[in-house]
Amino acid sequence: MTQDIARKYWKKSIPLQARKYIHYPFERCVYDYYIYPFYAPLSKTKRLGVVFTLTPARIAATIEAGMKSLGLNLVALEASPLSIYRLFSHTDKEAPSDGGSLYANFTSHLGQFLFSLNNIPVLLREVEVNRALGGHNRLEVNNCIDFVSKQLEKNPFEDTAVISDDGDFWAPIIEGEVKRPVRRWRLSNIFGFKVEGFSEIAPVGAALKFVNRKVADIDLFRKNRSTEEEVRGIIAVWKVAGLAALLMLLWCGLRQVSATLATKSLASQIIVSDGQEPDFKGLYASQIKEKVNTMSSNAKTLDAMIDKVSYTEKLSALPSLLPEEMWLTKLGLSYPYTVKAFKERKSMKLEGYASTHEGRQKELQYGSAFAAAMDKSPAFADICKGTAKIDYGYDNAEKSKVTLMSTKITLDCAQDVK
Repeated sequence: MTQDIARKYWKKSIPLQARKYIHYPFERCVYDYYIYPFYAPLSKTKRLGVVFTLTPARIAATIEAGMKSLGLNLVALEASPLSIYRLFSHTDKEAPSDGGSLYANFTSHLGQFLFSLNNIPVLLREVEVNRALGGHNRLEVNNCIDFVSKQLEKNPFEDTAVISDDGDFWAPIIEGEVKRPVRRWRLSNIFGFKVEGFSEIAPVGAALKFVNRKVADIDLFRKNRSTEEEVRGIIAVWKVAGLAALLMLLWCGLRQVSATLATKSLASQIIVSDGQEPDFKGLYASQIKEKVNTMSSNAKTLDAMIDKVSYTEKLSALPSLLPEEMWLTKLGLSYPYTVKAFKERKSMKLEGYASTHEGRQKELQYGSAFAAAMDKSPAFADICKGTAKIDYGYDNAEKSKVTLMSTKITLDCAQDVK
């Protein structure tokens, strides 16, 4: 807990405050924290609650290396109390939506207690227990409640649940500690087998990290994850792309309406002549037939051009082809509508960047993989099949936009329109 501090100072002041209580070199650690404001009723002041997690950097590096040896990328790394509580919040339908909760589990020799407040685990405590001692076991639950209550200036723990299979034995003892009714909730009913300790269920809770968003996101890694700013940027790009696609559709619709009106206008005109069509005057029957066929072919081509809108299909297929380590900064598409006899070209140009901590060689591989995917994609077969050409550039000039060294990638495709 700390005094109310302006948000712009959190990044510097919170780690400095944490150094007072955590006596370990921060230079050799990775850490993350979650801050929640609250009102202290006794002192009548606003304060900040801080859940601070820290682990040596070598542990994070070892876990990352182990994942790579299995062919996997480490996406997130968090403390086990977060994973354990996430599982409880996801499966316990009787838990209150806010306030404090206490989950108690008992193994053959340990009593495990997880204290949470407003979907944030704040304390995990383990003590040795002996079933034969019954109510004479020193569970220290009261000491933990007093510790948290002293910081908040009130007792927030209104819900208590015993989750072990022998909850009927331990529930009365816990009720004597917390001085309020206790729920009996068997976690084994969910898993189908007896859960011996919290360590057995922590991996399941970790797997729910990107499914259950209620629990605070305290991540010690974040290397392979997009920041909130990047996510907002990507969403903004797609909004712009969607607006551009909508404008294209409106433009095509206006052209279709204009062409339809022109066709009706031409059909309604009466050509005054001496009984013969001026275009066919002086022509033989074979020549008239050939000219009629040419006009019919042109009309079909015009109808096909008016009805064909290929932009939406391409924009929809593009996200699935783009690797996660790449993003686009420019998209240009030239798709001519013409009935001229000679050939014209339709082309597309994509510009973007690839960035990864694995180095430039890996970024070049991602670019080549993207070009191959565009070459094989049915959505881009009319432009990129057999013509996808990729160019690379090592770009570190725009440091304000790209925080890491990155590879600039340009993809060009072009096909002849017959």
